[in-house]
Amino acid sequence: FLHRLPIPDQVKSRVTYHARTLINMCCTEYMFLPHSSTMMATGCLYDAIFALGSKYMELRRTLPELMSHFVDINKDELAVIHSKVRTLIAANRTDLPHVDVEPL
Repeated sequence: FLHRLPIPDQVKSRVTYHARTLINMCCTEYMFLPHSSTMMATGCLYDAIFALGSKYMELRRTLPELMSHFVDINKDELAVIHSKVRTLIAANRTDLPHVDVEPL
């Protein structure tokens, strides 16, 4: 459903690459076992867009609602997954600055 979302063309390939990388990382971690594959993929896509920065704040704010048109999303679970993804990234990357996770 990525092609149905209003992701600007200039960052679409980057978002796709990052979301796939995050999905691959999450598949190796036990902390993601309680989540469905759909919710995990949705969380990784959300985080890939989150990583684009404040320039895409409006897209980031509306993304859960936009994605809910295509998949059944539990916003509370999405927030948990997003937090776990950020924790996983922080544990694996020491060169990134600390970023607080915003509530959805």
